[in-house]
Amino acid sequence: MRRRVIICEPEPNLRRSLVSLLDHEQDLQVAGEAKDGPETQALTERVRPDIVFLADVLASPNAIRLIKSVAPRPKVIVLATYPDGVASSLAAGADNCVLKGSRGQRTIDAIRKVLAEELADQAPHEVESPEADRPHPPTAG
Repeated sequence: MRRRVIICEPEPNLRRSLVSLLDHEQDLQVAGEAKDGPETQALTERVRPDIVFLADVLASPNAIRLIKSVAPRPKVIVLATYPDGVASSLAAGADNCVLKGSRGQRTIDAIRKVLAEELADQAPHEVESPEADRPHPPTAG
């Protein structure tokens, strides 16, 4: 199954380089591009992506909340301009953050990380029964 990704970044050269990078990944499909907040929201609602790459200039807590309100809930990876933007993006609700200008593999690793976390969240969890530790009385035979 190919995961749908949208790229929301005002800078056209960065959008193009992200599209080029993701085009080499067989399990990822760039499903759209946006350059501002209104385009991002409309595209997210129309495409219902698995992952949204969101430029830090668009990544307010409200914007992240709006994107995540779309069902199924997409993962948001913020493209941060400066290192101090990483912590603020994560605090705003982003699932991961990548510095603009990072190596391509770092960007792919960020995607793989949020997808792995999604799978871990969906895995069934075993719940121990309180009776499991109690000794059972012998049965009459």
